[in-house]
Amino acid sequence: MNNQIRVSPVRVIDEAGKNLGEMETPQALAIAQERGLDLIEVGPNARPPVCRIADSGKWRYEQAKRTRLERRERPTIRSEVKGVRITFRASPHDLKMRATQADDFLKEGNPVRVEMIMRGREKGKQDFARGRMREFLEMIEVPWKIQQDIRPAGRGLEILIVRDKSRPLPSQKTPATQKPETEEEPANGAADDETPFSYAETENQ
Repeated sequence: MNNQIRVSPVRVIDEAGKNLGEMETPQALAIAQERGLDLIEVGPNARPPVCRIADSGKWRYEQAKRTRLERRERPTIRSEVKGVRITFRASPHDLKMRATQADDFLKEGNPVRVEMIMRGREKGKQDFARGRMREFLEMIEVPWKIQQDIRPAGRGLEILIVRDKSRPLPSQKTPATQKPETEEEPANGAADDETPFSYAETENQ
């Protein structure tokens, strides 16, 4: 801008958009100063480089405004629905591990579908299972909101949650891959049913 422009000659466009043609940079700068404006290099890769006579403050504002509009018009990135399975009789330790996995999925911007697997007579204890599901959701530290509330699913209950972006993330992150100091045995073969998974479906973030 102005005296920082080292190349010469340049093609000059005035404040009204009129092409003033090619001229030496000192001449273009003199014209800009006579009009109380700045000489701004807008096309450094052109031959010769293109400069515009304009108010630098207004120019920066217009460029920032254009950048914001371009960001808004970018297509929305589609996110993959991640799944976390828990069992009816899962231990507190197992639930905490699954909650940590849900935290990581939510931080990545992915919706999370939580499934509670119920077998045999467990399916007759719907109220208890719903309460158990809510207890698990309270273990998730990343702020979340319900996209689809608790409902019956093929093997038990399910709920779909997404990150609540109106609330800040927790200050500390516990990786889902971190192993506890002591391992506990999963309750009633919970390990297979509680493996995290991904759905083929996608939803807008």
